[in-house]
Amino acid sequence: DDGSEVSTSKTEVSSVAPA
Repeated sequence: DDGSEVSTSKTEVSSVAPA
């Protein structure tokens, strides 16, 4: 995650932020 948009876990990404 780059930290722009965080989700519940690092495994689950939202729209932005590359895994």
